[in-house]
Amino acid sequence: MVIPLGLLASPEQTVGTHRHESGILWFEFDHQWGEPNDAPLRLTVFVEPQSMQCLFPTVTPRRDEVLACDTLARLSRLLDQPIVDLRAPLPLAGLTIDKPWGHEIWFTGIESRGVCTAAGVPLPWLLDCFPETMTGQTQAEAPILLKVLSPFPDEDLGDLYFEAHARKTEVYIVTGIDRQAWPDGIGKIRFGFDQQRRQSASSDDAFRADYLKAVSRYREIRDRIDRALPDYPGPELPDVDARRRDLGGIDPQLIAQEKRRRRQMESFYGSRDLRVGDVIRVPPLTPHSLQHGVTVVEFQTPHYERFILSFSQKVLTQPHWDTEQALGLIPLDAALSVDQAIDQANHGERRNELIADFDAFRVLRLQIEPGETRQIVLSAYALVMCITGEIEIQDRIIGTGSCALVPASCPLSIDNRRPTAALAMIALPGINPAADP
Repeated sequence: MVIPLGLLASPEQTVGTHRHESGILWFEFDHQWGEPNDAPLRLTVFVEPQSMQCLFPTVTPRRDEVLACDTLARLSRLLDQPIVDLRAPLPLAGLTIDKPWGHEIWFTGIESRGVCTAAGVPLPWLLDCFPETMTGQTQAEAPILLKVLSPFPDEDLGDLYFEAHARKTEVYIVTGIDRQAWPDGIGKIRFGFDQQRRQSASSDDAFRADYLKAVSRYREIRDRIDRALPDYPGPELPDVDARRRDLGGIDPQLIAQEKRRRRQMESFYGSRDLRVGDVIRVPPLTPHSLQHGVTVVEFQTPHYERFILSFSQKVLTQPHWDTEQALGLIPLDAALSVDQAIDQANHGERRNELIADFDAFRVLRLQIEPGETRQIVLSAYALVMCITGEIEIQDRIIGTGSCALVPASCPLSIDNRRPTAALAMIALPGINPAADP
């Protein structure tokens, strides 16, 4: 039986009052996410309160057809919409976002450039309608941002921004080193400032002045080249081969000058080697730049802000760099603890590692042997990404490179039924993960 409830202000609270009733609740909800002045989106929702399975039809259904359905499965066929089980892991679909340096694959992004989905439903719809079921909180916020960074292997087009963040906290896990870019399998990340160069300066103020001069000289040549290149409006950018051809049409002397000035500017930056399996923790106000051909999985707080100190291409998202402003905020020794910030790959017996322990979130790296089950006690939601192998959560298969959001209402028990070991990353918001040994 379908029970019409009309427009609800607090759907989850109302559903809770019907928790022990059979039937299907049918209601509308004014979804509000993002800016307060944005117009709300009226959603139609069907939910079976006993099982917490639901439907989010994208068109307004006919009342007589809906009332004739006695099961959620029939409604699903009628409305051509998938059933979402809020007590089971929700598969996250990757959303590719083009970047000047390559591309990102978002799994939990929610912003104007793109909105990710869980089990085929826009993630903010689920979070806004059923916040406590999804996250354990009565009012849900944006989840931990999970994405893959995949830079071009090209050394002129694949380096990321040298940037820092006022609030954002990040952790990278290296999953690939392109042998075209790094034949020995050892990639690079720029991290903080070069401390030897800093010590050789007469003072920190002199170091900053010399650095700003080098950035200014590079920015001048960068602007000249960018003005000579075709305008790339985005979001879909030409592929790397087309952009390399565009660079080939620039005066070779100008290109040679750009390379010299870029090397001079980048001589102020610290650098570290990276191998597959390495972990890099990036606290706020730590300048960093992942280099070309190094692919990472990234977990970060859902803040969309940055200071761009420099970039070896035209910045498409803003008309300026933030070098001088950022330099007044960033401590020059921000990355002196680089050995604590970057863990080299360890392939020994560390089967249950806490690889990031920030106030906002924690990340656990688990190796699950064949036939093994690992359990994690949740007090909120979890993000699970399978790095190698294949795992199962409540009989839902998560293969290599795939991700799922495990709602707070879902027990997190990870099985490996395959004949080879699996490696998984688990992100949890601001709690201490407790995993069975």
